[in-house]
Amino acid sequence: MGVLLAILLAFDIGAQNRLVLGGRHGWPGKRTAFDITPTGSLQLREYKPYQNILQMLDKKDEEGVVWYPDGWEDRRVDYDKSCGLPPELSGYVEGEDPRVWRWNPHPIMFDGDPRTAHTLPLSLMRAPHRENYVFDTGVPVRVNRFVFYPKWSDELIKPGNWYAGSPFYESYMRQYIVSASLYNEPPSPLRFPADPEPLDFVLEKNMANYKKVVNIEFPLKPLRFFMLDSRSKDYGFTLAEIELYGQGFSPEAWYTSKIIDLKGPMNFGRIFYDLKKFRWRKEWSWKEPEEPGEYSELDLGRKSVRELWEERLIDPVPVEDPDAPVRVEVKVRTGKDDTPLIYYRTDDMLDERGEVVSREEYLSLGVRRVEFDRTHRPYVGMRGIIEPDRDNWSDWVTVEASGEEVGIPDVRRYIQFQVRMYSEDPWAFGRLDSVWIELSPPLADKILGEICVEGDPRPEEGVAEVEVGMDTSFVLALKASAPGRKEVFDAVRIFTPVRPKFEELRIGGKQENRDSLHVGDRYLEVFLPRKVGDDEPVEVRFRTAVLSYSTNFFAEVW
Repeated sequence: MGVLLAILLAFDIGAQNRLVLGGRHGWPGKRTAFDITPTGSLQLREYKPYQNILQMLDKKDEEGVVWYPDGWEDRRVDYDKSCGLPPELSGYVEGEDPRVWRWNPHPIMFDGDPRTAHTLPLSLMRAPHRENYVFDTGVPVRVNRFVFYPKWSDELIKPGNWYAGSPFYESYMRQYIVSASLYNEPPSPLRFPADPEPLDFVLEKNMANYKKVVNIEFPLKPLRFFMLDSRSKDYGFTLAEIELYGQGFSPEAWYTSKIIDLKGPMNFGRIFYDLKKFRWRKEWSWKEPEEPGEYSELDLGRKSVRELWEERLIDPVPVEDPDAPVRVEVKVRTGKDDTPLIYYRTDDMLDERGEVVSREEYLSLGVRRVEFDRTHRPYVGMRGIIEPDRDNWSDWVTVEASGEEVGIPDVRRYIQFQVRMYSEDPWAFGRLDSVWIELSPPLADKILGEICVEGDPRPEEGVAEVEVGMDTSFVLALKASAPGRKEVFDAVRIFTPVRPKFEELRIGGKQENRDSLHVGDRYLEVFLPRKVGDDEPVEVRFRTAVLSYSTNFFAEVW
């Protein structure tokens, strides 16, 4: 019976260094629902009942929180270049970045200013119509209050409008349904129905509202998608702000590092991380003010006054609890260049994957007539597709446990990390002190290797055949490609199907005495008398038997 032979080569790492994130090294990159402790750890964010969660979302520029306009169909586009994020962290990320079912990345109802408002026609000459406000917080948030209110101004509404002569804060929504969901995503604006069904959880339905500030309270739960459906077909209204409030620690948080330049190709070893789990139980209660008029009607209505919330600590300090329902997921990928994305320019054939360009050139190109709406045809020279660069970047690989060596490609110059943390309990949180990986420069640019049956270096059809189970002599030939280096490796390890036997060592075509030898049940280690350098051939002759068809010999050098 014939057996096909092949060899797989690797080279061990040399002197090890570490790349560390966390502590004094910081967490350069993009954080979502994570806070950094004074000691430099990543920790799940805590929500307090007087803080508007929508103003705490992390993706911001000089105008405030950046909401991805879901009407823009091409979500890969690098639309938010003004956020101050590096190229690899900009653009929309599904499940992390906030979205709004509008066309503006800075909707007026999320700007934090009660004096500015979205206005449904107040003019008596224009028929009011039903309006929906739909948004996605990106990562789930732990909430128990949904608040909205009209333009908060003493300015009087002019004649010829609904509520003429009244202050603007009287132009509140008279009818509404508020609903939310954790997983059920509403349709995009281009396909949004005229009469949408509520989302999974109806938080409140009110067809006769008489409150200027609507404060809907419900049991604390993680939610992500929200819809305010105005049913005020007979009256216009203004909407100044939508706000969310909650308690406890974030149910989910993301961290994505910047692309880290290692200043040269590196080999990668084990990855470690240090996660601690805690519980910190609290109770919050709202007390009404003692003096009437001490606080504004707006602040009391939305319960945003810090000193009117009483905090009772069930646990005086955070208690470390290894059994707390908190978990972390660490991922890593490596690359040959400084961006994991490919940018395209639309070519003469209107192919949106026409010509590869740099990010800088891409951002200088024109866009569709209605930006990112694919109902409009492309044109020559327009921004094309952005897609992952799978030729030069590996996929994300999950680190299953701290101290594990994962299968990411070696001899890469660039590396990127991602951390996701989850908590199933509002009063349980995780703290990640650091993430680090072992690094070392490669011994050579590459190691070339061949194995053959002794005396038959060029078998017919390029395939060596031997008898199963028969002791046979093999020759492993190695050569390092390391221009300018005279000392690359001085040890060879060969893995074999059964216990091998060393026969001969040759360096540069001449027989040499080995320095030392170690033989195991399924491997052979040969230590050379000196380090060999670039383009210097090494041959190791040994005997072993093969036990199955298409046997691979695996070898390492160091």
